[in-house]
Amino acid sequence: MKKLLMCLLCSMLLLLPGTVYAVEDFMPSFDMCTVVRVIDGDTFEANCRYRGDGVKVRVLGIDTYESRENSHLAKQLGDNVTKEQALAKGRYAKHCAQRFLKDTAVVLVFPDRRYDMYNRLLSKVYVVVGSRRFVSYTRLLRKYCRQGIYK
Repeated sequence: MKKLLMCLLCSMLLLLPGTVYAVEDFMPSFDMCTVVRVIDGDTFEANCRYRGDGVKVRVLGIDTYESRENSHLAKQLGDNVTKEQALAKGRYAKHCAQRFLKDTAVVLVFPDRRYDMYNRLLSKVYVVVGSRRFVSYTRLLRKYCRQGIYK
């Protein structure tokens, strides 16, 4: 009995110093979600299996024009693009995103750094097509909605 208590005490001491675990450490590096709202061409809100409902996701690997006026719009102006043209391209990118993503099942794959400064989940996004096929959302946008892409 004394040896058992000593083993338990030693194992607790080994785990305590400097070891901090977050819930994120135990979640998988992917998630199955359903897109419920498209915010922009590269941002949407989804209900996910592991992370719950109302998760805001920022798609990695693509940057579309802004669909409404904000601080990022000023960065996208230039190179003979006016504010009105940039907003029109942003609305087009949002329309494309709604066409491809709204009420669609997607698979999110996460890198090491999972959140941006706006607390959006950073992820690669794959659209579920059929029972065993996945198509990269970034690839869909580059192929079918090229004029809405900023970078």
